[in-house]
Amino acid sequence: MSDLEDINYRKMMGECILYYKDKIIGGVYDDRLLIKQTDKAKEMIRDVVYELLYTKRKIKIKIRYTGGNNGK
Repeated sequence: MSDLEDINYRKMMGECILYYKDKIIGGVYDDRLLIKQTDKAKEMIRDVVYELLYTKRKIKIKIRYTGGNNGK
């Protein structure tokens, strides 16, 4: 991810938090890639799936891996 401009990440409490221009946009939580639900994200992602990050938290958009090669 270091080649992507304005995108960064930090490991925090066993998870990986994703940032775009120093704002949190999502993260990898319990082996799930979740991003904030925004109008732009909903516009760009087909078949949006929503998931709770943790109980009593905001609902996030789950990014599903649909490629081959066993995730590699």
